[in-house]
Amino acid sequence: MKKIAAETLPPHSLEAEAGALACVLMDPVRGMDTCIERLRAAGAAAFYESRHQTVYGALRLLMDRKEAVDLILLQEHLRRTGDLDKLGGLAWLTQLQDAAPSAANLGHYLDIVLEKWHLRRLLSWATNVCGLVYEHQGSVTELVAQCESTFEDISTPAQTRQEKLLGVVLRDKVLPMLDEHYTRGRTQLNGLPTGLNYLDKVIGGIRPDDYVVLAGRPGEGKTSLGMNIVEYLSRDYEWTAPGAEGEPVKKMRGVPVGIFSLEMSDDSLGFRMVFARAKIPSATFKEGFATERSFKAVRAALDELREANIVIDDDPDQSMDEIAAKARRWVREYGIKLFVLDYLQLLDTENDNDRVRVLRRISKKIVSLKKRLKVPWLVLAQMNRNIETADRARRPVLSDLKESGSIEQDADKVVFLYHPLRAENIEEDEEKIAQVAEQKDLRWDEIPRRINAFVAKNRHGPTGPAQLLFANNLCRFWDWHLWKVQHGLEKLKDGERTNQLLNENTIHPEDVPQ
Repeated sequence: MKKIAAETLPPHSLEAEAGALACVLMDPVRGMDTCIERLRAAGAAAFYESRHQTVYGALRLLMDRKEAVDLILLQEHLRRTGDLDKLGGLAWLTQLQDAAPSAANLGHYLDIVLEKWHLRRLLSWATNVCGLVYEHQGSVTELVAQCESTFEDISTPAQTRQEKLLGVVLRDKVLPMLDEHYTRGRTQLNGLPTGLNYLDKVIGGIRPDDYVVLAGRPGEGKTSLGMNIVEYLSRDYEWTAPGAEGEPVKKMRGVPVGIFSLEMSDDSLGFRMVFARAKIPSATFKEGFATERSFKAVRAALDELREANIVIDDDPDQSMDEIAAKARRWVREYGIKLFVLDYLQLLDTENDNDRVRVLRRISKKIVSLKKRLKVPWLVLAQMNRNIETADRARRPVLSDLKESGSIEQDADKVVFLYHPLRAENIEEDEEKIAQVAEQKDLRWDEIPRRINAFVAKNRHGPTGPAQLLFANNLCRFWDWHLWKVQHGLEKLKDGERTNQLLNENTIHPEDVPQ
């Protein structure tokens, strides 16, 4: 490794800096527009030489005031501010104007200026890390998370030229999306499915830039629904990947999912997921009533889930900074396509007793992560007790989120689990469930109950209820309509096709009356 001399100057190019300012003086309006756009993140700090910073700041000020700009007017402005003599007078300005042969080279000069600025930021980051290492007295994990977070800020250059012609957007993004996703008879999604047809119809799938909050009161199945989604995506979700040049697309099954479980241990989650997939009540094993048939179903489910690409972290005392550091690493190492956090209110308070303020900071970090990593987050959260004492004639609202802070503003989708209201024909539903339970001779703990998902916020589409069914001791949610189809209580609707609507994780096509 090359040893750096103490007197070595930080990376810079005085020639490129002078050339960029000379180009602006040749064509002030067009030149400053280019500089403002390209130097948006850096500003005057992109220039290493203090005199160049002063000149750029003066040019920017004159443009903001919509004043005319040329060498004489710039000289007069600098004289009024007392900076002209410090720079070296008119002779220095004249020499600066002659630093470039043509204004057409501005873009090339700015490339060099920005490259040197990024190198200086990297050098500053490394120096700060050295200081933090020598002074740090707390957790090494927290220190690493802090260093990674600041490094991420400097390793992601600000994007420029965001404008695009509508025709280009339609050709490059909208049309391929339609070609890829459209299939007659199936809900059209723009993102990952949940495996529940009703819910997918409302939210339209979980997009790569989504921050989804799934909230409920204790015991209403938010962890079960979250794990059902994880199980479906990791094992049953079928998708296509583009093949190499000249080769057909590849049919793929399953995507990697990452889980941060602050409430349940990893073995407890694994136990629940196995029995949920086997559709066998765990109580039959705990009570000693397991049959050979049920044991085979559990072993088959276990073998299937062993192949699932699911990463679990069950550390209950971690902060959002630590989770963010792990999330960045998991994307690199495992290619994670969805993160699940269970649950929001259990995150480390970071020595701050103001819960609303803490959750506001956590929510902002989740927003930043999903944008930078291009991976969606499904965040489980508690509802406050207002919904239990409120008039049962209403569905949950965003303010029912416990210690909500800015969560309801930051989230792209907010989904509440709630008991159906009397107005939603719950008595009629219960009669149908009881009828099937009697026909199938179900154990008491196998009988499901109606719990709906209400989409209270959807930044990319409609809001409204999704009718579901929940079997608590099976840790399993079903689509209410498809469950009725399976048990002969309802027929498939026009346009619905059995093999597309029913996935093997919930209902088998051969079980559906035709």
